[in-house]
Amino acid sequence: MVLELLGDRLPVTRKAIDSGLRWARLPGRIETIGGRVEQVLDVSHNAQAAEALADALRRMPLAGRTHAVLGMMRDKDVASFVRLLQPLVENAVKHGHRDDGRIDLDDLIPFVPQCGSAGSPAG
Repeated sequence: MVLELLGDRLPVTRKAIDSGLRWARLPGRIETIGGRVEQVLDVSHNAQAAEALADALRRMPLAGRTHAVLGMMRDKDVASFVRLLQPLVENAVKHGHRDDGRIDLDDLIPFVPQCGSAGSPAG
């Protein structure tokens, strides 16, 4: 809609839009960092993004165990997010502080029973 409104000042073809969307990247969105321990970073915080991350993790040939570091704000749908990723994660570590608006470890445990706190992973 914005491109339609700006069409006479900023002409963009449908082909250019499709190409831009296909090549667009958001740092921290299913970002893979190789090394001795491969890391997959993701800033997702809703069920749709968790589904995309779960799909990506299923397609990645990751060796060994999969650990998750979780830090989510209390106003997010943690249950849906974790439910989608839980089958793919063997261990979860909560990151954040009780007073910064992030969900507390005690609130995560019903969704991720194998959850520990940062610095002392469970499992």
